[in-house]
Amino acid sequence: MSADRLLNGSDLATLAGSVLIVATTTNGLRQFSGVKPKPVALALSLILCVIGVVAKESRTWIDWVLVVPNGMILFTATCGAIGIATGAKKKRTKNESAGAPAEEVAQVPLFWAEW
Repeated sequence: MSADRLLNGSDLATLAGSVLIVATTTNGLRQFSGVKPKPVALALSLILCVIGVVAKESRTWIDWVLVVPNGMILFTATCGAIGIATGAKKKRTKNESAGAPAEEVAQVPLFWAEW
């Protein structure tokens, strides 16, 4: 594998789509059934990585070994995306040193609550 083939747009789109699937499914389950989101997100991440290996035409033993690290990367990326989405809910101050009052930023819907 050469350095220019290490990461491309298709890989980033796949990661973004997988993060969206894990985050949306996990938040939906959390909101409707009250399950703990982190274990569910980890399980979904690993399941998606197993599906990715099964979908490959030619797989080797290393593909199966990489399921766990890839699942952890997907889980961490999902937790980071949720953290970014929920970070927008917090109050922010503009010109805090000048004593200006805190101004409210746009609220993120309840669906994207913190984990």
